[in-house]
Amino acid sequence: MFCVRCCLIVLAALSVSGVARSQPSASGDALLAGAEGRIERYRKGDAVIVVLDRSGEPLPGASVKIEQIRHQFLFGCNAFPLLGHSNPALETKYQHEFSALLNYATLGFYWGAYEPQSDKPDRERLMRQARWCREHGIQVKGHPLVWHEVYPSWAPSEVADAKRRLETRVTGIVSGFKGAIDRWDVVNEATTSPRFDNGVGHWAKQEGVAAMVDQSLRWARAGNPRATLIYNDYKLDDDYLELANSLFDKGSPVDVFGLQSHMHTGEWPLARAWEVCEKFGRLGKPLHFTELTVLSGEHGYERKQPWPSTPEGEARQADYVEKLYTLLFSHPAVQAITWWDF
Repeated sequence: MFCVRCCLIVLAALSVSGVARSQPSASGDALLAGAEGRIERYRKGDAVIVVLDRSGEPLPGASVKIEQIRHQFLFGCNAFPLLGHSNPALETKYQHEFSALLNYATLGFYWGAYEPQSDKPDRERLMRQARWCREHGIQVKGHPLVWHEVYPSWAPSEVADAKRRLETRVTGIVSGFKGAIDRWDVVNEATTSPRFDNGVGHWAKQEGVAAMVDQSLRWARAGNPRATLIYNDYKLDDDYLELANSLFDKGSPVDVFGLQSHMHTGEWPLARAWEVCEKFGRLGKPLHFTELTVLSGEHGYERKQPWPSTPEGEARQADYVEKLYTLLFSHPAVQAITWWDF
């Protein structure tokens, strides 16, 4: 008999400090052509396997089988319907396919849906979902805690009252789900919050977006000092960068920047996707592509639903998604991709 002692560098995302820089004029084809080399550099590491016999002596000629059983990189999707299908066969199919393909799930904590009546949260359903994910080796994120949409009709509009309720909500949820959910989209789309006529919108308008995001992050950190805290937005422009730098100036406990990429009106050119990674990678924090939509039918966000899938659209989607995932996986700042939805 013998034992195997392994010293493995996990096949995983590495530090963002080594973010690669491409030429601004690089084409999508050129960037994709370089992806294999970047994946080799950033997603893999060397391994040393030492096989010893019982007395601790090296065992020459030993055969060792190595099988990768998990990724550090997070390949995800929202799992909002999990454990909620009325058809048991469909639920079984959903669970099987989700756990076979993905290692990361986003669960919905939209305030108006999570707590449709004051002080009556839908906690047990979310906890069951979180536990199922953990039992199947799937890491979990809660989304979102502070957002100007899905705002409860009963929630206060006056800023001081809204802040008190939000503090209770954020700290209570983050601390209450500690161990079951330790990643959170704490604030969602705050760059547009001042436009909204509710407690979140009034808070952002009165005190400023950066102050609102900073305070929300601090509440979440108080709820779970070891949680991963994410700021998430679809507005991938200078407003986002200005907000990020303001958070740095305030010493805010932001761990990750989330980038939405809903492509209802057409697929991004690959060069644009890379430019987004480069632009936000310079912030020095990990990047998560938090909400990725690529249609398998005709483009158009305002088209009448349901949006039918087409053979041509499915072929286009399959080709593009393979290229996009390869490109994003090759960027050292990107740590997660979440499909929207399964």
